[in-house]
Amino acid sequence: MANLLFVCHSPSANTGALREAAVSAVAALDSGALAFRVLAPPDASAADLDWCDGILIGTTENFGYMAGLTKDFFERIYYPCLESTRGLPFALYIRAGEDGRGTRESVDRIVTGLRWR
Repeated sequence: MANLLFVCHSPSANTGALREAAVSAVAALDSGALAFRVLAPPDASAADLDWCDGILIGTTENFGYMAGLTKDFFERIYYPCLESTRGLPFALYIRAGEDGRGTRESVDRIVTGLRWR
């Protein structure tokens, strides 16, 4: 059994629909060997990251940067998970009003420090 964590900031109807599309896509791929946990950034903790074998992160782009709640998630888990999640597979999607580059770059800096892949 593999454990997939989905941490998603979805403050609007559009981003909620995007979240549900991601959940449906994962459910369609699941052959019964996947445990899937969906949490908003304030609800996700270092314990959730210790539980998972991979993480999907969904965030909005706010002022050319990741959502504040997504940043808060990273700030709370960074040091507690620095060693225990090394090599963790991750995927990211960004609901961007601009081009998403600033958000992607900021997340990349953090996950590079965490040594996620």
